[in-house]
Amino acid sequence: MGSALRKIQFGRESTAGSKVAATAKIMGALTMEEKLTLHRPDEERGSLADVHRTLITGEDVDLSFEGDMTFEQVMYFLNMGMLQKLEGDTSTPSEAKEDNNSVFTDLTNAIDDSTSTYVTIVGFVAAEDKILVGSASKFRAIKIDMGSVVNAETSTVTVKCSDGASGWLACTLVQDTTLSGGASLAQDGTIEFTPNASWATDTIDSDDEYWVSLEFSANLTSNIRITELYTISETVVWTFEPSWTSANTPQSFTIEYGDDVQEHETEYCVARSIEISGAMDDVIKLKAEMFGRNFAADTYTSLSDPSSITPAAANKTTLAIDAIGGTIGNTPKSSTLVDFSWKFESGFIPSKHGGANSYFDLVAEKKKKLVVSATIVFNSGTEAQRLIWEAKTRQLFRIETTGASPNKLTLDFAGVYTSWSSLEERDGEDVVKVTIEGEYDTTDTLYTTVVVTNEVASLI
Repeated sequence: MGSALRKIQFGRESTAGSKVAATAKIMGALTMEEKLTLHRPDEERGSLADVHRTLITGEDVDLSFEGDMTFEQVMYFLNMGMLQKLEGDTSTPSEAKEDNNSVFTDLTNAIDDSTSTYVTIVGFVAAEDKILVGSASKFRAIKIDMGSVVNAETSTVTVKCSDGASGWLACTLVQDTTLSGGASLAQDGTIEFTPNASWATDTIDSDDEYWVSLEFSANLTSNIRITELYTISETVVWTFEPSWTSANTPQSFTIEYGDDVQEHETEYCVARSIEISGAMDDVIKLKAEMFGRNFAADTYTSLSDPSSITPAAANKTTLAIDAIGGTIGNTPKSSTLVDFSWKFESGFIPSKHGGANSYFDLVAEKKKKLVVSATIVFNSGTEAQRLIWEAKTRQLFRIETTGASPNKLTLDFAGVYTSWSSLEERDGEDVVKVTIEGEYDTTDTLYTTVVVTNEVASLI
């Protein structure tokens, strides 16, 4: 294969293990290796001993990714190894209304944060009607949970925002994942858009908000039900934190890999481990060890290159350490961090059961583990940390790196020092190498949380 022509492409699986077309091109380097378990019986057959027959008794695929940690794409890997999360953090809008030919109806049950209530859109006429969503601050997406009656009529959505003077400005539609079979509002999903630069607050039906109008190209199915509406802010926050009281479900992906000669792909891809690391004068790096199944030759999904990929610089990374019960990130250790590695073992493993195939059919979950290593400058504050290492006292840690606004990556965790090196020298400074292992803290209800801040509202 020609390395310059290689491509890595991910497709989000709505049903785990059901192969899908790719929707995103991932920047980095990948290996994808099919692993076959062979039975070669040891038999007494004279000259045919050991070469009589072979049976494939198991099949797996191992995948390994390395590349720059980018603010726009790290969420794909966090989905595979920490938490299934397809949209950024949501909030409840201030207002939602149906505009039925200039007669307004408050959609109260769609913004009451209760999935047991819903609103019914009786008869939506495309030429006259709109769904309006208002918020005190600007947003870039609307997440919609549909009820038991969805739209089945072929239609597309147009997004507009208020101009502050009872007019409407065109917004650019990024994606509509409520679309299914050519019909918008046919399933739960997110309508993401690029707001018009002249968006301003406006008063509609006595309510002053930043308003967005959802308009549709055709009449919708009568009596569709909307359970909940949420907004995703203009600066999007993604929070990944595994549950410690219930089973976690990773988001599986179909991965396409190869070049212009041959593409191979594998389904049901989940991460065994994720490592985020950085050292001065370099970018933050991302590694992921994954497993999948059903390795096969196929053809690439045609995709464009990502429009924006932003690596993170390690030099813009800081370390903060706080006592249990304090405010995490409140006590930065300036001029201290030299390099770091945050490695999370997901606990996800392939699980096989009797059936028609030799590959796994479920993903099981074992114990998770977090190990963080770092090189830090030795000073009076570091000496205080050495005493804490000796006492094996649990603490709160934050490693945070920032990029061009609003990009930010925050690694929060509770843990204890498990190793502390002797003094070493680096460029004329005394440094020590330390290891921290994650340890759940009940006071702060924290093991580890990853927060990504960017302008990506949902995974394509």
